[in-house]
Amino acid sequence: MSAARKLEEIGPLPKLSAEELEFRVAAAQPNPSEVGPLYWAAYRTSRTQGLRVATALAKGLPETDHHRQLFQAVALRSEKERRTLIDGYRKAEQDRWVVHSVGELPAAQGRALMKDFVLTERGKHDKKALCEVLLYLAELGDKIETRRVDDDPNDAAIVEAVGDIVDAVKEAVDSVVDAIKR
Repeated sequence: MSAARKLEEIGPLPKLSAEELEFRVAAAQPNPSEVGPLYWAAYRTSRTQGLRVATALAKGLPETDHHRQLFQAVALRSEKERRTLIDGYRKAEQDRWVVHSVGELPAAQGRALMKDFVLTERGKHDKKALCEVLLYLAELGDKIETRRVDDDPNDAAIVEAVGDIVDAVKEAVDSVVDAIKR
């Protein structure tokens, strides 16, 4: 279903209360590939409507993939559009989803988003955003188990699987750190 049809299904944005909009966005059940175009269609009507839809999406998207695809869809858009999406997540008190979603994007796509998240429009560091990044990195670190493992020639598959997990975590951390550096 197209973004325009999803917006039609949701109803006239200016007339809906925030709670009603959240309910209707959740009821519309956009799939991961529809959330980016849905946000863009709302943003095109006005920045205010884009912010309202971003807030509703931040609160109502059911899975990680929905959030990741939404951020991936706006990664290459204008700074105003990226900041509006981030502001919607902040308004919904879902800052952690911003960091998590950016951490799952390729570094090149995540840089602009992370910069918009951790720096104010005037170029100053946003301490709350930086705190969210550090908490996210700490959570990733906590998930890595450390214990002594005895060598067993039959454990090659397990070692390989653990290596893949470590590589995935390292890639997520590198994406976030690279995005902050630039």
